[in-house]
Amino acid sequence: MSSKRKPIRTAMGYSTPDRIVVRGFDLPGELLGHINLGDMAFLEMMGRIPTSQESVLFNALAVTLVEHGLTPSALAARLTYAGAPESIQGAVAAGLGGLGTVFSYTVVYQPPYAAFKADCPFVMAIIQLDEGPQMMSNVLHCDPESVRIGMKVKVCFETRGDGFKIPQFEPA
Repeated sequence: MSSKRKPIRTAMGYSTPDRIVVRGFDLPGELLGHINLGDMAFLEMMGRIPTSQESVLFNALAVTLVEHGLTPSALAARLTYAGAPESIQGAVAAGLGGLGTVFSYTVVYQPPYAAFKADCPFVMAIIQLDEGPQMMSNVLHCDPESVRIGMKVKVCFETRGDGFKIPQFEPA
């Protein structure tokens, strides 16, 4: 006597003899050849396709993970994210050594929004991290006119509303 097997169906996906569905998307028709590996991993974890900004960040994190593996800085990033998933910037910064140089910068005298009026003038810079990547950030705790290309900087954290910490830089 043969019994008919019940199909396995989860929130992550299911298959039938003629279809494979992952998070609501047809695997061969909508995903294969249409999204990259990082976006697929994001879809599996979050249940949705990432925005273009999320895709860039998530793929950069995935490349860093592949490149650095289980180094202390990678572990610091993972543990920081596990403890505070709302602060992915903090997790990224935790995985970096926190040192770099000013690659390029501008001093902002006119606030882009009224909320930034009290911060002017401020330095918006591209920081060349010692690990290789570049990131845009502010240079704090110094006279904006003293900032120069090639200036050594170190990470510091600025707390914004609701305790959200943002990695910024200051002279090293």
